[in-house]
Order: sequence, then C-alpha cells, then structure tokens
Amino acid sequence: MSRKIKKTDLALAVLKYVVMTLYALFLILPVYYALISSIRPASDIFKYAAPFSAKTLIPDTFTLESFVSLFGTYKFLRPLANTVYVCAVTVLFGILFNAMAGFAFAKIRFKFKNFWFMLVVVTMMIPFEAIAIPLYSLVYNLNMVNTRAALILPAVANGTYIFLFKNSYEDIPHSLYEASIIEGASRMRTFYKIYLPLSKPIMVSAGLLIFFYQWQSYMWPLLAANAPDVQVIQIAQSVFQQEYATLWGEIFASIVVTIAVPLAFFFPLQKYYALGISTSGMKE
Repeated sequence: MSRKIKKTDLALAVLKYVVMTLYALFLILPVYYALISSIRPASDIFKYAAPFSAKTLIPDTFTLESFVSLFGTYKFLRPLANTVYVCAVTVLFGILFNAMAGFAFAKIRFKFKNFWFMLVVVTMMIPFEAIAIPLYSLVYNLNMVNTRAALILPAVANGTYIFLFKNSYEDIPHSLYEASIIEGASRMRTFYKIYLPLSKPIMVSAGLLIFFYQWQSYMWPLLAANAPDVQVIQIAQSVFQQEYATLWGEIFASIVVTIAVPLAFFFPLQKYYALGISTSGMKE
C-alpha cells in the first residue's frame, strides 16, 4: 500500500512540475520573442514566423538598429524619463500618505472611524472607468491638464494600499503605541520613529504595486497628459502604429525597454514584496 502511495505521490509531483514548466514557458515565450525581434533586422522579424523552426527563435543576424531608431529618431528617452519621474514621485508620496492613513485607522480613535474605513474599502471596488470623466473635469478645472501633476496626484491615495498598511499596523502590539504616547511623543513622532520603520516589507510591497500601476497606466495618461513634453511610454508607443506602416522593430524594442525597467526594480525586492504581502495581516 505504501509503495502505491509513494508512486502516486511521485507521479503527481512530476505532473505538477511538468505543468508548471509548460506554464512558465507559455509566459516567457512572448517576452523572448519580443527580445529577439528587437535585435533582428526589420525585414526578418516575421520572415521565419511560419513554419516554426529554429530560426524562429534564434536570429541569423543581430542588429541594434531598432534601439538606435527608438532613442535616436523617435526620442523615446523623454517619455521614458517622464514615466520614471511620475512613478518615483507617486511611489514616494503614495507610501507616505497611505501609511499615515493606515496608521490612523489602525491606532487612533476618532468618530465614525469604521464608517470612513468602509468608504475607503468601497473605493477599492469602483472601476477607474467609472470616475475617469469626473476626474478629468476636476483636473481640467484646476488647470492641470497636460502636466505631470495630473498623472501623480490622482494615483497617490488608494484604498488597497491603505488597507494593507492598516492591517500591517494592527499586527504591531498596541501597547507600543500607548507607551510612546505616555512617554510624551506625539502621534506623528510615534508614526515616523516607530511604526514607519517597522513597516519596511509592506512599504516595499505597496511601493511596487504603485510603481507597476503607474508604469502600465494607459487610459488616464491618454486623457489627462498626452502632450509630447509630458507623454509617458504607454502613450509614446502609439506613434509606431502609423497610417501606412507598422514599425515592428521599434515596437518590440520599446516593449523590451518597458519590461526591463520594472523587472530591474522587482527582482532585487521580490523577497520583501512577498514578505510584505504575507505579513500584511490579511485578516478580520
């Protein structure tokens, strides 16, 4: 009986790893194809697409002409810099203000706290498309259209990040907060000196979530900031889809750049990201 059980467990383990490997290849293959297409001559990008062969995955000729055209002819560095700037500022202020809100909901007593927190949770369920037009009207009336502020300010506060910080701070013993107040520290000093340093994993998790959301955002930048001097990469990529031609080399080169930058941030911080999510107190 034990041998049959062991054989069954072994077969299930092998099947699991086979499925996981196939799934990983399924996810990686499009990225790999974009990478090799970006370093191929434009005339070879789809030349070996069908029938499938070794040349489909291994280029005969390597060239960087797509990247030269991307950053030289089409000045892709400007939207790339704009996107990095917008993401960095949004992450900085997003972590600060969402952490403060989470601290208030977790540790400070005030009237109608549960009601206000319920409203915060409700905002997590509202799709952005439902508020895009009212938000654009507000930005327009504040004369912020086609500015970086129009991209940054609406993305700073978010119910999801407040929820994560609140649950994280609830896992810290309340006695620590009470002792700090008894010693004469203000609430803000308690937050900055004690709670903020203790929430590094969740800060990394929230920061990466904010960064990824801003990095891949398309609809709002298209509405609020589509002028050339404030364009982000998602909008700048549309220039490669022209009326009479599609610049596939530049498209694949921009895709590689668009993927490489977030991965450069994610891989060094992935263990903190996983730790932050797993210890964020996802409980009620």
